Amino acid sequence: MNRAIYILLLSFFFIQCDVNEKDKDKAVPFNDVDGKYIHLETENIYLFVPKKVKLFSISQYKEFIDSIEDPRVRKIERDRYLNMKYGIENTYVMRSEDLELDVTYMSIPYIRIDQSVSQTLLQLLNRQHKKNGKVFGLESSFSRAGIIKKGHDRIFRAIFLYKGIEVLTGEDAQIYTYFYVINRNGKTFVLSFNSKKVYDFDSYVQKIKL
Repeated sequence: MNRAIYILLLSFFFIQCDVNEKDKDKAVPFNDVDGKYIHLETENIYLFVPKKVKLFSISQYKEFIDSIEDPRVRKIERDRYLNMKYGIENTYVMRSEDLELDVTYMSIPYIRIDQSVSQTLLQLLNRQHKKNGKVFGLESSFSRAGIIKKGHDRIFRAIFLYKGIEVLTGEDAQIYTYFYVINRNGKTFVLSFNSKKVYDFDSYVQKIKL
């Protein structure tokens, strides 16, 4: 596994999976969803996201981190900020103003998505989640993982649900996490969605334009 992939996986927030889950190649139907395009000019890619999501510059993201009161959350977000600024290039963070939805994008060198790669991804994600789980005390449940086929696209997808006390508010919360590694038009990129509400993120991914 490329070292860059290992580093980028460790930069994502709230991730877990079951390494015993078997990947399955499958075709998945996609629906028309409401949203907007965000153009990442250096990547020449148009991401399709819910309308309330906005792209953060590195300086704006730092301001957001400085506003976080909980030191545990601030440290996790600062690690991601440092990875954006000094680590792997071409990382972008998007959020809704109400902090209900978080989207992270990262481009990586091309990898052919197959079952071997999927199993390695699952192992790395599981390891990172155990680390984050100890910090936040969240209870997680694994939904499913597999390889989606759509035309010439190959998409690794893993879906999880997190339950627990949200450290920012002290209230009960549910966090849905959708993690994707996508092969499209000879490129590979990674998307992670963390949301307090259910969205059809598969359809948002399908509407991405290169």
